[in-house]
Amino acid sequence: MRIHAALGMAALSLGHFATFVQPVQAHETSNIVIYGLVDSGLSYYSNSVALNGGQIAASGSALRLDNGIAAGNRVGFSGSEDLGGGMSAVFKLENGFDAAKGSMGQGGLLFGRQSYVGLNTAAGLWAIGRQYDFMFDYLNLMGYTNAGHNNIGASGQGLDGMSAIAATAQLGNHTYGARVNNALKFSSNSFSGFRFGALLGLGEQAGSQSRGSSAQAGLNYGQGNFLIGAVAGVSSVPGSDSQYATKRLAGAGAKLTLDKLALYGSYTQVHFDGLVSYAARGISWKGARVDTLDIGADYQFTPVVNGGLSWQHQTRNSDLGAADQVTASLSYSLSKRTSLYSTVAYQHDRAFGALNVFGAGTPSSNGVQVVSRVAMRTAF
Repeated sequence: MRIHAALGMAALSLGHFATFVQPVQAHETSNIVIYGLVDSGLSYYSNSVALNGGQIAASGSALRLDNGIAAGNRVGFSGSEDLGGGMSAVFKLENGFDAAKGSMGQGGLLFGRQSYVGLNTAAGLWAIGRQYDFMFDYLNLMGYTNAGHNNIGASGQGLDGMSAIAATAQLGNHTYGARVNNALKFSSNSFSGFRFGALLGLGEQAGSQSRGSSAQAGLNYGQGNFLIGAVAGVSSVPGSDSQYATKRLAGAGAKLTLDKLALYGSYTQVHFDGLVSYAARGISWKGARVDTLDIGADYQFTPVVNGGLSWQHQTRNSDLGAADQVTASLSYSLSKRTSLYSTVAYQHDRAFGALNVFGAGTPSSNGVQVVSRVAMRTAF
């Protein structure tokens, strides 16, 4: 009996051992990375307003500790596992946070920046979850140099909202991209310099699958020092009076790198089919449209000093005027991971209080706003 018991215990132990051995073997073909970035510094606003119930309660200059400006603060986990046959399983979980307060970013979401799982194949990446759209993938990088992650492209502090009315109507230029919930996404590998992709964001609303949904496609071509891309999409977004309306966007951009100089430009159009209301000015208009031109240049002065200059011009329909912003930036790399940078932006809005999307963005009491910033960022 004792022998049988000993053999039984040995078999049981071998079974447990086999259970533990299998994950170890799988782990040998896996790759897990923990990474992050912290960007924090002081921003000065020439004039800013405090709103109370949509009305201006106070105005004046403001000094703020803004963070996540040149690049969003984040802590992330990414990994891959070789499945054989040229296929691998991948995942990414990326949290955004406010370094000044220690609070969650993206409205308090745990992994608000990205959270997806997918398969990497010979054709490309198939992924499901909360992901960036193709405006981010194919147009966002037009405004940055290839010299390194510490360099600050001038458009890094640009005008995604461009103005108070544009931000309210979701009518910014969108070249910085958006995160899409419940997204099914395919991003191809490069084939002779061409990349392409498509994304479908599920609305998941009973009785109307189109409500809250989105669809987008993009095409990108890069060869040597030249890069060009185009994106188009449509989405169902909340409009006025709790009704859903259709937002259409399209954009194209190009970038040319000549040794230390990088030249870039992009053009986007965003059209909102529905009623748009802006309570702070008591304005409503239907069929809002915004066209935005963004051109700029980055220059690598030395291996550690990089500068950028950009100009953005926005026009709107329905006699709602235009807006312009000029942005200049300079960065100094202390190491491969850490840099200091300074940025100055001037915005003139001919119809509304200027809203420089710099940090959280605070609207001006008039059509002019100047913002300056000195900051530090480090990555790991």
